[in-house]
Amino acid sequence: MGMEKKLIKSWTCQQESDLVFIAQDFLKITKTPMTVILTGVVGAGKTTFSKYFARMVAGQNDEQVSSPTYSIINELENFVHADFFRIKKSSEIIHLEIPLYIEGKNYFFIEWGIDWLSEIRKELSSSFTIYELDITVLKKQNNINQDQRLFSLYVLT
Repeated sequence: MGMEKKLIKSWTCQQESDLVFIAQDFLKITKTPMTVILTGVVGAGKTTFSKYFARMVAGQNDEQVSSPTYSIINELENFVHADFFRIKKSSEIIHLEIPLYIEGKNYFFIEWGIDWLSEIRKELSSSFTIYELDITVLKKQNNINQDQRLFSLYVLT
């Protein structure tokens, strides 16, 4: 099954506090229920963005929003956060029983999920819109102490 993606919007993130605005704007231009595949290198900010988004939609604080690297899937209110970094075979996706986690939920964020997109699609109801949020680390600019990030939001069809 081929995948087409269409760019919806991009944001440049100068500092972590910009994620509040990016998450708010993201929410305004997307529709629920949604699956968001987060892509980017290790350390790009996939988990950090997910935490900001979860705090916004589920009213959670940082202590309640943890990386699902070892648990694979975490649930918070209306938000489900998965990390497929350790998934090695497509059959493992079926055994996660994703429909049980996302039933009645509006937000399903998956880090490292792009390689498993066809398997993920099979687990979702047709009401879910699938997005990709690609986070690219840009080189340091001028006197800025940290790398900037380019957040690019695509809809996948």
